Amino acid sequence: MLCGFSTDVENLNSHNEAELRRQFEERQQETEHVYELLENKIQLLQEESRLAKNEAARMAALVEAEKECNLELSEKLKGVTKDREDVPGNRVKPNQYTEALAQRDK
Repeated sequence: MLCGFSTDVENLNSHNEAELRRQFEERQQETEHVYELLENKIQLLQEESRLAKNEAARMAALVEAEKECNLELSEKLKGVTKDREDVPGNRVKPNQYTEALAQRDK
């Protein structure tokens, strides 16, 4: 009888160990899966960040180009205004600036 009890205890221990091992492996797989998901998310966020930085740089270059264009146009308008002011009786009207800007935007 004692021998049967000992065998039952060993079987129970083996069963418990096997169940613990199975649960451990299951949790290990879940942890690895979550780790992979997080790694993928990090890579996606890094790519989005890189794309956003490139877009910001592109927009900054466009703003700078537009600024230069506006400065050139402003200088040209000042020159035209000065030339016309030098001619007696030929005053530049304020709306001529607006017309010049509209022509530039066409």
